[in-house]
Amino acid sequence: MAVVSGVLSVGEANATLRDIQRRSGNSRWFVVFVAVAPLVGGMGLAVLLTRLFRRPDGEQWLPEPFAILIGLALGWAIYLFGMRRFMLWRFRRRFTARGIPLDLPMQIELGLDELIYSVGETTLHAKWTCVLEIFPSRGYWIATAQASTVFVPKRFFPDAAGERAFIAEALSRMSDTARGRSPEAVRFASWE
Repeated sequence: MAVVSGVLSVGEANATLRDIQRRSGNSRWFVVFVAVAPLVGGMGLAVLLTRLFRRPDGEQWLPEPFAILIGLALGWAIYLFGMRRFMLWRFRRRFTARGIPLDLPMQIELGLDELIYSVGETTLHAKWTCVLEIFPSRGYWIATAQASTVFVPKRFFPDAAGERAFIAEALSRMSDTARGRSPEAVRFASWE
């Protein structure tokens, strides 16, 4: 059996994210372009329209600063409702082309000594001593275990009571310090 070991400093591999994004089909510059282009385009379109379409007396309908703000809002809406969906579609298409299934079985187990997170054929074991916090975000419970993130979809729970019991059990296994960093989870579980 081959084994390698050493010490990894938290954050040291962040520089590799650019290469990971590129290999998944989304270079850093493409992502920046997708975020900025709608904003710049919206501003430019709004200013152009205020200059082209004038009132009968020759004055602009809107002063340019207001047009720029409206254009920014329009660009932001295009980004939120169009470009983010486009990026997700593109990401999924590239993974499908590589033969990676888009739907993977997932299981989160609260063991006595560890949190066990399984997605597809990958399993993460995190000792409770390294679980730093748990918090809700956009339909998920997120647990931070050192430099790893565990996503627990809220839709997996049969009802609010089951969700509350799961979070309460997770909190009961975490350290006092970790519970202190998890005020939303503590309130949700009515942890006293």
